[in-house]
Amino acid sequence: MWYSDRERTIPEAPMPEQMPGLPRLLVIACYPPEGGGGGGVIMRSLLKEYPDESIMWLALRPDRSKRKKWYRPEVSRWIMPFYVPAKVGRLIGLAAAGRIEALLERVAVVFAQFAVRKHKPSDILVVADFFTIRSASIIINKFPARRFHLTVHDDPLITARMIGSGVNLQKLEEAFAALCRRAVTVDCVSARMALKYKTEYGIQSQIITRCAEDSYLAQLKLKAVRPKSDEINMILCGWGDCPPPWPDNLMEALRFVRNQLKVNFHVFDPKFLKYQGCGWVFFHEHMPEIEFDALLAEMDISYAPDPFTEEGRRFAAMSLSTKVVTSLCAGLPFVYHGPYDSTVGDLVREDPLLGLIVESQSPNDLAQGILAIWENYTARVAACRTFAQEHYSASVIRRKFLSRFEH
Repeated sequence: MWYSDRERTIPEAPMPEQMPGLPRLLVIACYPPEGGGGGGVIMRSLLKEYPDESIMWLALRPDRSKRKKWYRPEVSRWIMPFYVPAKVGRLIGLAAAGRIEALLERVAVVFAQFAVRKHKPSDILVVADFFTIRSASIIINKFPARRFHLTVHDDPLITARMIGSGVNLQKLEEAFAALCRRAVTVDCVSARMALKYKTEYGIQSQIITRCAEDSYLAQLKLKAVRPKSDEINMILCGWGDCPPPWPDNLMEALRFVRNQLKVNFHVFDPKFLKYQGCGWVFFHEHMPEIEFDALLAEMDISYAPDPFTEEGRRFAAMSLSTKVVTSLCAGLPFVYHGPYDSTVGDLVREDPLLGLIVESQSPNDLAQGILAIWENYTARVAACRTFAQEHYSASVIRRKFLSRFEH
């Protein structure tokens, strides 16, 4: 039986031990500190020990959800008041969208100048995104004396093509190449991505993704695995962002599964609001990570999709799903609904116990994958916990990330 929000105990978030001696840092991203989907999860885990007073955050897009500043409210932030959504850009055409983008770039530069004047950073970290690249290029050129770093979670060119952003792809590619070559340090989320950038831009990049606290991973490894039963809790961390027939084929698959197992499905994607009436789909609003971790602790398996479109396959081949990494950090075996030729496929080839891949839009195939992950469940959980401890330890990953800022 699932618990109510009233019954769930949320542990208090421990105050992070912040590292002294790190330089004043300007972070340029397309989202505020509380937002950003998978990229935001990565950044919050990596910057957890960075001193509050040493961070200035410049968000080049407003916060659509009007979230409260629940993530380290002491961190200074400047947020752009408006932007042009991709669907609007497609509607008005490339030429008109380009003129508006040029105006927004000038506004972003003004914001950055105010931020630099007030905060006086010695280092600038750009979180690469098709939305931030060109503005970031102009900003970096304005401040040549600052050390500049680049972090890439999703390849900007592939993402821009995949969502039909309406941006000028040639200018975007030129700006991204210039940023890659100019950066003092570059990191990205996968070996495939690092090889691509080495081949195309002649740069070396570190492979860094989200991390989990060592104490949490140690406790997780000692935690007893929930006894196998005919009821399972499955979660989709974040949004699915896939075209039809998703999510209808997923829901049909879960109905097949429920003929054998009672599945409770937990989601954050508004696409699933219409299914809430069925009694076994639980929709959650965006929440602070301490509450999200408490929710994850009650889950048994996770589900993560990627698009099967041509551009979606290119995306999956380069970007490592933060949903999958988050699942592993929680010791949850996953069902990846996406291509075998992917960074997630590389993980499963390294250790088949971590999860299963379903490269099919068939509800029956997907249902069989979900049922199969429940077999040999104890061994799968043990494999996930061990893998997380060996690959996503905060003491290793965060140290590697923060060492770039030590002058």
